[in-house]
Amino acid sequence: VKDGGELIMRHGVIEYAVTGVTYEHQSTSAQTISIEDSTLRHMSEDGVSVTSKTGAQTTLSLLRNSINNIGKRGVYVYSTGTTTAVMGAISDSTITATGWNGVSVSTSQALHDISFTGNTLATAGSGNYAGIDVTANSVTGVGAQASYTLIGNAITGAGNEGLRFSASSGRASLVLRDNQIHDNGGDGIYLYRYSTSVSLQVAVELSNNSINNNGTGTGSGGYGIQANDYYFYTPGLALSVVNNSIHSNEKAGLYLTKGIGTNGVNPLIPVIFNYNTIYSNAVANSGYDINNSTPTPIDARYNWWEIDTTNILNTVGANQNLDNIYDYNDDPSFGLVDY
Repeated sequence: VKDGGELIMRHGVIEYAVTGVTYEHQSTSAQTISIEDSTLRHMSEDGVSVTSKTGAQTTLSLLRNSINNIGKRGVYVYSTGTTTAVMGAISDSTITATGWNGVSVSTSQALHDISFTGNTLATAGSGNYAGIDVTANSVTGVGAQASYTLIGNAITGAGNEGLRFSASSGRASLVLRDNQIHDNGGDGIYLYRYSTSVSLQVAVELSNNSINNNGTGTGSGGYGIQANDYYFYTPGLALSVVNNSIHSNEKAGLYLTKGIGTNGVNPLIPVIFNYNTIYSNAVANSGYDINNSTPTPIDARYNWWEIDTTNILNTVGANQNLDNIYDYNDDPSFGLVDY
């Protein structure tokens, strides 16, 4: 469908095609693509592909679908243009056995407000591909932001990261609540912010998620959560991690890293890391539950570290050099993990 108006599909079956549904919206009109209670399978490329540009106002509603055995992406959403906007939901769907990503969402300048709720992604994203891949570039228009909310999803068996979130030179926000992210080949969650100048803030909130047993395959990483603020400019990556369960990942449960330089400016954080259960990460690699390889301090109070580590914390007192935390005590150029 190319600028042909609304697309509404219910209780359909599409199989053995190149792409199941291709929807292109390139005018300034407001249109809806709605696919519900349908099956899309055995595609050589994408299950559903949605492109919006040139001021298009697109409402996306993908609900209760089964998308499986897809050569590339289960769902692909691409948007571009400062006056373009895509809003909507991908919910209660099962996406399995995709050659690339289970879901890939990308914007260049366009406003996004997209939610992912109650989906199951299994073995979605092979090789270097994430289960869910979200990229937000240059969303800087007045009142514009790229906003993504993930609630109650299960993401497992991806070739690389369970979730990859990349934001460059613009406003972006990511909220993850009540998700299960486990047994993925690389990181459970990979967060990447890139900017070569002072840019607008990227805010990430993680709460009530279970992030465990990641790093099971040949994917890079293997951290529970990796946050990479590549160019370290203010205001930076604002990261809040509260009330999550993070354990048994191949490498550190939380890893903070940065790129090529600070230019004398630290981001306006610190990282908030409170009321989490974190233990048994990087055991085979003689690593850390928390690895802070940035100047940013981490507020890591009120967490449960399992009984042995908790007893050590109570014995030695606050802010000492502990075996399972890498921070200022190991390298004074890095920020302190305040536990």
